[in-house]
Amino acid sequence: MNPLPSIEVKYIWHIINQSWSDTDQALFAIHLQPVDLGGLSVPPLQATYIVQYRNNLIGKHFKTLMQTLTFAIHDLVSNDLLKLVDAMGALDLEEYLDNLDISVANLLDAFDAVEPNKIIIKLKLHVLAHIRDDIRQFGPAICYSTKVFKCFNV
Repeated sequence: MNPLPSIEVKYIWHIINQSWSDTDQALFAIHLQPVDLGGLSVPPLQATYIVQYRNNLIGKHFKTLMQTLTFAIHDLVSNDLLKLVDAMGALDLEEYLDNLDISVANLLDAFDAVEPNKIIIKLKLHVLAHIRDDIRQFGPAICYSTKVFKCFNV
């Protein structure tokens, strides 16, 4: 996924946490730690670390925050800030899906030029044409990975 530049997430993160009390910070850590990371491409959560070093985070922390923040701040910020975080996530998803559409079209065009019957024969290639809708409905396309079944592919 192509996340927003970390500088934008950094600004939003600063706006959110600058006015938090110690109690709010502790509550945020409690909300953030149990967030399910299944299907996300982020390292394990370290909520207390993120809160403790909230003004000195690096890219991997902002990537994690961008993908999980909306689930952890719902009762800690105003509705306007919650809308800002949701808009940040929606913008990223749209940009990602647009880039994905272009990449899939390029791949299918390349297959068409080299071996067009593969698009009809191989289900994986046909499924790619529908991946945008699947991501919207079911989330990240990790379930499409077929490397573990490589020995069954012809």
